[in-house]
Amino acid sequence: MTSCVCRSCLTFLLKFLNYLQGLIGISIALYSVWMLGSWNHRTDLQQLPFPWFIYPPMGVGLLFCLISYTGYLTAGMANNCCLFLYALLITILILLEAALVADLMLNQHWEEDLPHDAVGEHGRFHKFVGENFDVSKYVAICVFGIQVFCLPVALVLRITVHYGSLNYATTPDSDMMQKPLLDPECVLI
Repeated sequence: MTSCVCRSCLTFLLKFLNYLQGLIGISIALYSVWMLGSWNHRTDLQQLPFPWFIYPPMGVGLLFCLISYTGYLTAGMANNCCLFLYALLITILILLEAALVADLMLNQHWEEDLPHDAVGEHGRFHKFVGENFDVSKYVAICVFGIQVFCLPVALVLRITVHYGSLNYATTPDSDMMQKPLLDPECVLI
């Protein structure tokens, strides 16, 4: 009974963290759509270069949404294979973010690698982040913290599901082993 309560709490926590991560992904994607809409409303589109700076944030936002959706479904199913896949996806995302931050910290001239921005949107965004650096820093730390916290929760949930199935398989009631959804003692959220 205690393992079922623990599993339910971990399931709820993982669903909630993935909900927050999904909101972050949706907000990033909506910001990109807004930037694309404001780009398309310009009158001098023939003279401007391709808006390369809009599509990477849109891809990141959609990737956050995809991973959070996968995590939400995985938490609901509580399957060992799915939890492992989700842990692998979130680990790859964390490693990619860590590599990006390391590149930005170690490469002092990273802005020179970016293509020329004829419109000045990059400069406007850089100025906004510079003026609100503390808020931007705390938002980035919270996003990274949510993702890092999802990984151990998913792994602990995977362990509880694995050991719960081992204990469940050793019970003499083999009829309930064939019908796991009918177990009234363990209801997941």
